[in-house]
Amino acid sequence: IEHTFTHTYASASQYTAYFSSCCRISTLAVGNDTNFYVSADIDLTGGNTGGPTTLAPPLMQIPQGAFSYTFPVSDPDGDSATCSLVTNGSDVPSPPSGLAVSSSCELTFNGSSFSAGAKYAYQVELTESGSSSTTIFDGMLQIVNGNLPTCSGSGNFTLSPGQAFSTSFIGSDVDGGSLSATLINGPSGSYISP
Repeated sequence: IEHTFTHTYASASQYTAYFSSCCRISTLAVGNDTNFYVSADIDLTGGNTGGPTTLAPPLMQIPQGAFSYTFPVSDPDGDSATCSLVTNGSDVPSPPSGLAVSSSCELTFNGSSFSAGAKYAYQVELTESGSSSTTIFDGMLQIVNGNLPTCSGSGNFTLSPGQAFSTSFIGSDVDGGSLSATLINGPSGSYISP
């Protein structure tokens, strides 16, 4: 489930926006049925217009083997950001053993010793360079049998406002499964055609 909240702050200052609720899903291997809390510390001083964000998928299916993923991070002011795995706090899930997130926002994990179908919640903190703005991303990993589909032609693209964009990509599944494509968080008017 995705929610978008909009708020206009009265002045250039530092604020904390958060969302807390119950409960995490019952099928998590660790931290099931517990509260969750996500937040963003927003520093609007010095001309900042917001903090770092990511369009990482909230659920990543990963193979029973070595896996890596680099979080796509952006900032409305064009500032760089670093990442770290959140491991402490009353509403922070215990990540699976061996899960790591580097300061360059690369998640690494080896799911070899985990059962297929197991789901784990985790949180990553995105920190904007040069300010005190941070954002907490709350995600879930699901261990799967077999190989993951691959996609060529995808990537990160930077566009100017109003610039038209199209790209082609090819998906394949070495296990022979059928594939479908879904657009997630696309801008208004965007679409995928087969």
